[in-house]
Amino acid sequence: ATLVTAGVFEYVWLLIFASQVRAVHYLNGGAANVEDLRPFYTAAVQQHPHLASYPFTSWLAFMISWVLIRQDGTVVQITVRGREFLKYLVETGKTADDLVN
Repeated sequence: ATLVTAGVFEYVWLLIFASQVRAVHYLNGGAANVEDLRPFYTAAVQQHPHLASYPFTSWLAFMISWVLIRQDGTVVQITVRGREFLKYLVETGKTADDLVN
């Protein structure tokens, strides 16, 4: 089971944007409003203008689809899997700064 989880987290790592890692890390501090995550997206688009073709809703949906976060109405929060993903990043020495986007 541990090997499968590590494989999933490695795959997510290959797909995730630095701004999304930062957003998950932010939510590790507690639940927030969806709009509280928009500055992470906006900063990423400012640094990487090509990301503007990837809308905020899709940016958010990626984290939800991989069960790193959950959304209830306008409230978003980290999931158990999201916390485990952050632990995995620490254990493997990975940070958002290692990502290109």
